[in-house]
Amino acid sequence: MKILVAVEDPGAAAIVADYACDKAKLANAQVKILNVIPSLFAYTSLAVVPELLDDMRRESRHNAGTLVHEIAERLAKGCPTAVVEEQIAEGSPAETILSVASQWDADLIIIGSHGRRGLNRLVLGSVSMAVVGAAECPVLVVKTRGNGTTHVDKGSEQDTSSKDKGHPVKV
Repeated sequence: MKILVAVEDPGAAAIVADYACDKAKLANAQVKILNVIPSLFAYTSLAVVPELLDDMRRESRHNAGTLVHEIAERLAKGCPTAVVEEQIAEGSPAETILSVASQWDADLIIIGSHGRRGLNRLVLGSVSMAVVGAAECPVLVVKTRGNGTTHVDKGSEQDTSSKDKGHPVKV
């Protein structure tokens, strides 16, 4: 089984990694930890000094590398039978996650969700929902903020509640 784990937020990455470890223990899994650095041109003016943009990109890649490596180590310790790979990419997060999953032939994508609602979700978008809507394989969405942690699997609907690890919600 190939499990693609997309991590972004250092605070939430450990929660997402724990779910990945639980799934990886069920099978001799290959796990790829992916961090997508949003293309800096999407968030900056073209008037930005090129050296500053290079510094921002270098710092983003360093932080992404640190995060991915820490999560890979956590998974290797928690799931010693899993083969763990690390990958950093730059681009549109949802499109890149979907592309990596397709090229790698992932059987499952695990991704975190900030649980934004209303205007914040409309303005900031939802990477996890875009991935759920377009993925060729099941997607497990781990809600990492709010009253407890919940996860979403692609499939049929179930009720959810706010417990420590939550209950699956299928969409």
